[in-house]
Amino acid sequence: MLLATMMVVGATSSYAQTTTTIYEKASISAWTAGDVSATATADKWTPSASSGSNWGTFIVDTLGLKTLARRNTVESALTLTRDANTIVTLDAVWNTGSSSFPSNENKTYFKYGDFTITNLTRYYGTSIVINGQTINLSNVANNTDVILHLVVNSTTGAITEATGVLADGTSLFDMTTLGANTTFVSGTNYETVVCGSVCTVSKNTTESYLKSIEVQQTTQNVATADYTVNFATADGNIVKTETRNGVVNSDIALSSADTQAFFDANDATKKYLYVSDDCTGKTVEDNATGTTIVTVTVRPAELWTYTVTTSYNGNALPYRFTGETWEDVPTVKVAYPRFQAAGENENILVEKTPNSNDLLQSITLTSTDYNENFDYTATGIENLYLLSEAENLGTGLSANATSFTSRVSNGLIIFGASGTLVKLPAGNFKFTLGMIGGDSSNHIVNYTVSAGANEILDTQCTGNMLRLATSDVFTLTDSTDITFTCSDPSSSRGIDMIYVEKLAAPTVNINATSNLASYSNQYAVTVPDDVTIYIASAADATDGITLNKVNSKVIPANTGVILYSATTGDKTLTYGGTATSTDFSGNLLLATNDATVASDGTQYVLLKGEQSFAQVVAGVEIPANKAYVTIAGSPAKLAVNMGEATAINAVKTADNAAEDVFNLAGQKVTNSYKGIVIKGGKKYIAR
Repeated sequence: MLLATMMVVGATSSYAQTTTTIYEKASISAWTAGDVSATATADKWTPSASSGSNWGTFIVDTLGLKTLARRNTVESALTLTRDANTIVTLDAVWNTGSSSFPSNENKTYFKYGDFTITNLTRYYGTSIVINGQTINLSNVANNTDVILHLVVNSTTGAITEATGVLADGTSLFDMTTLGANTTFVSGTNYETVVCGSVCTVSKNTTESYLKSIEVQQTTQNVATADYTVNFATADGNIVKTETRNGVVNSDIALSSADTQAFFDANDATKKYLYVSDDCTGKTVEDNATGTTIVTVTVRPAELWTYTVTTSYNGNALPYRFTGETWEDVPTVKVAYPRFQAAGENENILVEKTPNSNDLLQSITLTSTDYNENFDYTATGIENLYLLSEAENLGTGLSANATSFTSRVSNGLIIFGASGTLVKLPAGNFKFTLGMIGGDSSNHIVNYTVSAGANEILDTQCTGNMLRLATSDVFTLTDSTDITFTCSDPSSSRGIDMIYVEKLAAPTVNINATSNLASYSNQYAVTVPDDVTIYIASAADATDGITLNKVNSKVIPANTGVILYSATTGDKTLTYGGTATSTDFSGNLLLATNDATVASDGTQYVLLKGEQSFAQVVAGVEIPANKAYVTIAGSPAKLAVNMGEATAINAVKTADNAAEDVFNLAGQKVTNSYKGIVIKGGKKYIAR
């Protein structure tokens, strides 16, 4: 592309121009392996270094000059042999590229001077950054050619032409798109062109192509001079000074970078903020007569401190964090533990659920000594025995600050093929394992947790978010090691935290008058030998509720039953056991693991001290761990029938049918016998 051979620069000067091509690869076929050099060489592309599993290449491919990145940034720079004070014209065909993994951070880019065009290779987010400003463009699909054209005055930084056109002729951007951003920042390097690719995930790649490029320069016969920019505090103390060059008699303009905060070059603990400048009206003075000085007034930035506390129900929790940030960066992200122990005996488990995908919360300071409180909420667990971050268990296993630090509690995990997590005493427990599966949603990690020789939890996890898995209740009769095995131990996947609940042995009170009790539990439980389990096989308004004995000594989880015992008072049950499902088939009794509010008057519960069921008025609460039946349109009270005897129905004769009494084993008993008896072929409760 040839420019006019005569231009006017400034107010009065005119001069002849010469346009030359200083670098050209006009088509894909023009590229050769010799265009890439391992060391920085003029007019050669020099790729960035890479090593280990984070690798990449910058090579000549069948589609042009190719960038290929894997879990890093791979770019190559072309150093131009360029004269001073020239107008640079750059024409290129750049391909937006693609990624083999759908991360929203993978991208490709092309850069010249202060101009960078970037394409996100998953979400097709295309943008330009120029003069420190981001300009969002229409989304461009992967593997799309963008024809770029830039004309820049390297002396003034002025952009006189800028276009981006897709291969089908669609305009992507032009000078209007750039708006006021038509001047490169002071100090821009006009000798370097860069192509790059970014991939944030291992085992995947991001690539793009530069298909062609031509760079021309047009000479300018202009006078330039140095000028000075001093960054000074109000009392005149100069904290930074820069020498810049500009066209004589041209207006001096500061860039957006000049108004940004900066650190003292000799003391990283000191930071300065822009206040004002005296740039307006100043021009570049010929150095033969003097040097123009521009003063940018700055002030020391304050380092603000902050404290984060945590609480539950207005009471302070143990976790507390203090930090500091500069006043111009008032928003910070604070990591926090997912769970904490609360309550007088630290037996209540409380949590702060993840904010979006991370165990982080943003806070914005408004002054120094800033305080913010994180509220935790109850999980419903009030029998907490142990809560610990995995790295604090003292297992001897390796601890690691995984690359997913923000997504695990306290930022650390432990990892190993197997190990002991904790030793628990005798008692009834539930164990919860918090784990992280690694960097892929398709990667499965299996964990098996055992109490001694007994497996209590078999679970798996995927992905890089904390996942929780909880065992059923298990009973230990002695001090026992809780151990684990892992199918795929790795520093990017492992155990994040654990918590343990200790449950008291379940009990039920057999009423001293009726010898009955209503019961249910969310876990399977086994009753003592002197307790008999009954289910409701029929219920209606006329005949009442019929209870039938089951042979099992185990009540399945979430099953309502009526318990009978000839001996009354509190009975201690044990967790666990297996019941045959057919033993409880057709059972009409419903469980109340949590308190249940009667809704419409159709709920009936066992009446304390009586062999009958009573109607529960709507709105009245049925306590937890009880059983009830529902019957529509029934009276306020229903009788209990103990059902027909099994195996001893015929234990009666014509002579004794009216007066002889038998127990459930078919043995004749006296009138002093207490319990369920058979008289006249029917069951009764003798008190």
